[in-house]
Amino acid sequence: MKKILAPLILLTIATSACSTQNMNFAEEMNRYSYDLIDRANKSISTPSTPKKTTDMPSYVIRYVIEKDEIKTRKDGSTNKVSFMFNTVVTKMWSDLFCTNELKSIMAKYDVFMVSGQLFGKDGARHSVSMCIK
Repeated sequence: MKKILAPLILLTIATSACSTQNMNFAEEMNRYSYDLIDRANKSISTPSTPKKTTDMPSYVIRYVIEKDEIKTRKDGSTNKVSFMFNTVVTKMWSDLFCTNELKSIMAKYDVFMVSGQLFGKDGARHSVSMCIK
């Protein structure tokens, strides 16, 4: 029995290590996005598949806002309080999105920039974070 189990265990370990190495950029970004949703306490959802935007290469990922408190205010260009609120919300989003983990994924696949965009359920864009390698 030991002679059968030991090779199976080694094969399982080797296979799991290879599957991580064989992930492509979209798969790693999908995993990163769902971890990000958890870190954001489910205030965002539904990450899009990374869409290549330039040959640099650069990608954009869209997320849907689930909690109104992270939506920016529409009157930010005319109201100083709203402007400051929007600045804080966007800074918090940038800090949450553009992490060392994301930069590591970008370096692994030689990606220049990834943009994380927050959209309301109505399709209105609220915050954008650009993570540059």
